[in-house]
Amino acid sequence: MISVTIENTGHFMNAMLKDDTFDRFLCINAFFKTSFQTEINARSDVSPVYYKDIRPVAFDLLKGSRLPDYFRIVLTTDRESTDRAVEKAGFEDCPVNSLVLNVTFQNGTLTLSTGVSYGGFSLDKKIESYWDQSVLHFLEKREVRFA
Repeated sequence: MISVTIENTGHFMNAMLKDDTFDRFLCINAFFKTSFQTEINARSDVSPVYYKDIRPVAFDLLKGSRLPDYFRIVLTTDRESTDRAVEKAGFEDCPVNSLVLNVTFQNGTLTLSTGVSYGGFSLDKKIESYWDQSVLHFLEKREVRFA
């Protein structure tokens, strides 16, 4: 698991709210605290909820001249992307449910953190390392500066 601070917040937020950069991710949960609080619970047993379906709502909640007090968006990979990453990482220890990306804005700072949702217990960290490096590459490719 890694946690990075986004340095070019405006550039990242344009990618998050206006572009299709994160549209292929599933959205599990989103919480926004502006002048009021809004929570989107996007967990669904029926069909997955892609971030592209949540993005217009997130944009409407966060647009304006005033910064939000707080927001958190939890994204995961879909089954196909998860399976592909597990195979590329050579991870065979236990099932992997999904690869997680948390986007959090708090106290004027935007951070991203990664995680892995396992279907069992594992001491093998190959998939975590692979996911962390994939996220860093994803950010660099999109010219997102981070520390």
